[in-house]
Amino acid sequence: MRAGGHRVFILCVIICACAILGAAPGRAQEQEEGTVAENGDVMGEATVVRVGAGPGAIAEDPGIGQLYIANRDEGTVSILNARRLLAMKTLRVGASPGAIAVNVYTNRVYVANFRDSTVSVINGVTQEVMKTIPVGLNPAGIAVDPERNRIYVANNASNTLSIIDGVRNRVTAEIEVGKKPWSVVFSEARNQVLVANRGSGTLTVLDSISDTVRRELPVRAGPTAIVVTRDGKIMYVASAGTNTVTIIDPGKVTTLPVGQTPTTLALDEEAGMLYVGSRDDRTISVVDTAIRIARENGAAPARIELELTESGMMRDPDRAVEITQALAAAGFSLSIDDFGTGYSSLSYLKRFPVSRLKIDISFVRDMLSDRNDRSIVGTIIAMGRGMELETLAEGIEHADQATALLAMGCHLAQGFHFGRPKPADRFEESWLTKR
Repeated sequence: MRAGGHRVFILCVIICACAILGAAPGRAQEQEEGTVAENGDVMGEATVVRVGAGPGAIAEDPGIGQLYIANRDEGTVSILNARRLLAMKTLRVGASPGAIAVNVYTNRVYVANFRDSTVSVINGVTQEVMKTIPVGLNPAGIAVDPERNRIYVANNASNTLSIIDGVRNRVTAEIEVGKKPWSVVFSEARNQVLVANRGSGTLTVLDSISDTVRRELPVRAGPTAIVVTRDGKIMYVASAGTNTVTIIDPGKVTTLPVGQTPTTLALDEEAGMLYVGSRDDRTISVVDTAIRIARENGAAPARIELELTESGMMRDPDRAVEITQALAAAGFSLSIDDFGTGYSSLSYLKRFPVSRLKIDISFVRDMLSDRNDRSIVGTIIAMGRGMELETLAEGIEHADQATALLAMGCHLAQGFHFGRPKPADRFEESWLTKR
């Protein structure tokens, strides 16, 4: 049995909640539970705060100094102290919370739960869920009129806009908009609600006083996000279908190319900056980063094995397939770490261009005394053999574990039985220096 494997360089890539959103990967445990990184200067240090799994949308209530993060994978909202960046509380909301908005006048937080087709109302002062309100099907976007205490919810599957009375916490109107509405914004300066309809390639313009549709504006294909200047004069629309941002100024329309599949926009009027989040460019970013690290360390991609956590890959398996195929095409070897803990679909597993499965320590640790663990380990080894994949057992601490695994057909292992973590110089002396 070989300890670990035959490659000198190992680079761990965690494809999970934050890595797939484009954040820098941290420790595996932190990323599996979800983290949020906040940067000061571009070259400054990042503060990493532990939140729930699959953190996505974020909103702030500056009046009470709190941040709210929707953790879509576990159906929760994390509340953070905005000044000190400390986690304060986690609240259970509905399934797949996505969009989130705050009424700064009432300190209420509104969370659109995509799968539940509900909106959770949170009291920011008491940090409690006050109510869950049924809305249209698959709410994807949410916006607030703070002065009139109204909440607007874009329902992707029912092609409607739900209007919620923030005092009575109930839906007072359901208005038909374009196809597949994806995001919504409120313009206080113009008393307008703007809905980006991804399916029909239009913007629905609603009068927020009369709750009537003024017009339907055709835009570039697949609008996904909108931001409006405070005076309501200039509008920016991201279009995923054409990879562009359209700037709509009075009497002038300008279209600019951006990254692939732009999905989010943020406007800093003081700095004169528009920030565009592009989904598909993350694939390019991950591959380019891996190649750059290899080049900086004088290693060919063919001599690097990338470890990808199973649980992280299955959070967005289609995206993981795309990224792993791009990495494999660049020459990297791939393995699935913590195998057996992430509820893999075999239909996806066969699409991942991996060469090795790493059996999670939770099954290996007690396999000599627990027949169920031993059976799981044997099944993974047999499956790997049938799919022509190597298997590597994690967490070997005793010689009898190594002997049993070898007899079962597992020829690679790692753990304290073979060696404990060492400083780089001592590791080089023990493992890389010719004797």
